[in-house]
Amino acid sequence: MSDGLARATPVQNLRLAATLFAPGVVRGTFILSPRGVALTTRLNTQRRLIRLLAGLRERHGGRPVIVRGPTGPTLLVLSRPDVERVLDGSDEVYAPATKEKLRAVGGFLDQTLLLSSGPERAVRHDYVSGVLDSGSTAHRLSASFRAAAREEAATLDGGPLGYAKAEAAWARVVRRCVYGSGARDDEELGAVLTELRRTGNWMGVRPPAVRRQRELAERYDARIREHLARAEPGSLAGLMAAAPCAPEVGAARQAAFWLMGFSVTITGIMQALALLAARPAHQRAAAGDPAYLRACLQEAVRLWAPVPTLSRVTAIGTDWYGTRIPAGTAVIVPIGALQRDGRLDFPHRFRPEQWLEGRREPLFAPFSRGPGQCKGMNLALMTGTAFLGRILEAGPVHGRPLPGELPAMIDTLRLEVTR
Repeated sequence: MSDGLARATPVQNLRLAATLFAPGVVRGTFILSPRGVALTTRLNTQRRLIRLLAGLRERHGGRPVIVRGPTGPTLLVLSRPDVERVLDGSDEVYAPATKEKLRAVGGFLDQTLLLSSGPERAVRHDYVSGVLDSGSTAHRLSASFRAAAREEAATLDGGPLGYAKAEAAWARVVRRCVYGSGARDDEELGAVLTELRRTGNWMGVRPPAVRRQRELAERYDARIREHLARAEPGSLAGLMAAAPCAPEVGAARQAAFWLMGFSVTITGIMQALALLAARPAHQRAAAGDPAYLRACLQEAVRLWAPVPTLSRVTAIGTDWYGTRIPAGTAVIVPIGALQRDGRLDFPHRFRPEQWLEGRREPLFAPFSRGPGQCKGMNLALMTGTAFLGRILEAGPVHGRPLPGELPAMIDTLRLEVTR
């Protein structure tokens, strides 16, 4: 193979637009659209993308391909070594603060770790990691978080359990964990966040949405400051009040992002419930075994990643197989599709055991990896496991059958289990 990277052909760019870029917008980048999820699931765009990426890997020996992305030339990563290079690489080279993110949610999430770069990012990284204990599975607030999860899950006993009902209970968990019990019933905070995320779906291309985001951000910030001021023990707000904080940290904005990021876990929770409902043997194994139940949750988000595409931007020029990639180039890691790579063991099967076997498969990165990995990953998995565990304690759940070879997409918003 000659040196250098190939560029996608016009036909390949059209196919990528139809299976990767457009479906992400239709489904909703920052909050799922029921109609968009239903449409893309019906069209099975992810299965088409998996096949397209397999063909590109075969044709180009696994090397990245330069494609036409929403903001211009984009590096599309296709292989395990290159996924590791990008995700495990320095955030001073592959920065998370892409143009799309800044344009879409910068109006209410500026100063957050997600949108930071340079020296300020380092300061914010240390602060966020300290509060979230991001390197440990045993957080200082584990007991209070588990208690909140179990108490709210107990309100779901009896009757069918669909996405909307579970999401409302999980939102109460998240508000209690981040801001304390005083925020439990602040549904207005959740409603404002939902609307902010919806404006972000337009990626800053609609002026009315941008103006609306600015207006909502003022209300959102005011409510967050009110909740943070209580500094309730047993909440992240309480830890924040006791943690040293430099002015450039922007603590209130970090807490605003945690609320949004923590909320996404409900998709994995519902997917795990649907999988366990369809597999009684796995459900029996998970009941009363938090480690196995956590593995089930991890496997659910591996199969159907809540964030199927990870994006970075090159902060400096980089060399890729003899091709110079200039600073400011978008880099796309289609992690949702790569986790279903047909060359892996059991890519389309529910196999939670692999998360207990100590394997480290670089392509399994539903929470990203390296410097850009979600700092609240362990907290989300721990709290989500407690929530799931309490649901299963109330009795076995039943649901629609799912085949052994699981579909590439599932309409999470329509999932429902029964007792």
